[in-house]
Amino acid sequence: MRRRGRGKSPFGNSQPVNPEDILKHKDKEIEQEAEKKAEEILNQKGETDKSADTPSDDTPKLDRDALAAEYKEKIDQLNELLEKNAESKTIINAKRAAYEAAGAKTQAEKARLEHELKQKTHEQLTGFVKELEDVKVALGDIVSDLQSLDNASEIQGFIQGLSMTGNGLESILNQGKDATAPQAIEPSTQNIETTVDSVSVDLRDAGDVENMDAVVLTTEIKNLDQDIKAAQSVSETNAQKVAQLEKLIGGLNIERDLDMLRTEYGQKEKMILKKVAKKTIQTVADNLERSAKVLPQQQDKLGTIFNSVAERLQKAETELQDAFKKYGIEKVETKIGSISDPSIHEQIAGVPMPGKEDGEILDVTENGYTLNGASLRTPKVVVANNS
Repeated sequence: MRRRGRGKSPFGNSQPVNPEDILKHKDKEIEQEAEKKAEEILNQKGETDKSADTPSDDTPKLDRDALAAEYKEKIDQLNELLEKNAESKTIINAKRAAYEAAGAKTQAEKARLEHELKQKTHEQLTGFVKELEDVKVALGDIVSDLQSLDNASEIQGFIQGLSMTGNGLESILNQGKDATAPQAIEPSTQNIETTVDSVSVDLRDAGDVENMDAVVLTTEIKNLDQDIKAAQSVSETNAQKVAQLEKLIGGLNIERDLDMLRTEYGQKEKMILKKVAKKTIQTVADNLERSAKVLPQQQDKLGTIFNSVAERLQKAETELQDAFKKYGIEKVETKIGSISDPSIHEQIAGVPMPGKEDGEILDVTENGYTLNGASLRTPKVVVANNS
């Protein structure tokens, strides 16, 4: 869009010589100063005319036609710069909009992934603890039956171990119950604007050149030189801004960034249950295993209910492992008699054992677990070491 007006010369933004200030605040001052200078020159000319009937030979004579031609050339030069600067400003606005749109797209996807992760975290946590409800009931029944025995005091240590397991499980269940679902978010419906309107420009009107005398033309030409200089400075600044934005945009790779973002959140999603899984392993799974190991020592004291307790304890452990598998938690297969793998096992002790190969696993002191293929806990083993 082009609008023509007399005495206006807006140039856009710049920093080196503050052309905006020149354009917005100095135009009128320049015109007033030009008029004042022209008036002073005219007055001086008038005084000279009064003091002498004819000009002396050394008085410079102004070629009005040449000045008028130069004035028109200056007007054309200034208008060309003004149009160029308006075009540059439009390009700057468009590139800035494109760069900001790219950033907005990345942020919008990040917000979506964040919310999706929160939703899945809530769903998996509540689903996981729900699977543990049966284990809690089974443990509670066992403890209740054991406490009702006449000789319950003789197996109090065993009962307390199961009770601690149940308390740990209760804590995990409460954690799931207290979890609140994330509030739904409205998908962004706002279009990211990447197109911009062309920057308008006010071109300088040459005015009534035919009625300007040589003195006025001289003054106008000086004023135009100032405006041209300011416009040239704006042009240089705009070129720097365009180059800077092109460099920024050239460094963008939206699809790559989005793929990396999705991969990152994909990894986070796999480890959603990491914290609660570790707690469940330590407070429930390990204690159930210990209880199962020491149960044979209680056979005489349990009498006729020994087999029932053993079966129910095994069932509780099986239900726990089933819940684990359903949510990607798996026990690391570690066999007694196999050779320890340093990349999988943690050797906590080496014991001389003639007839056994160095590194052969003699005992598993703590089972290892993985979550969706990633290590949660390394198996701790005792190995043969005859060297």
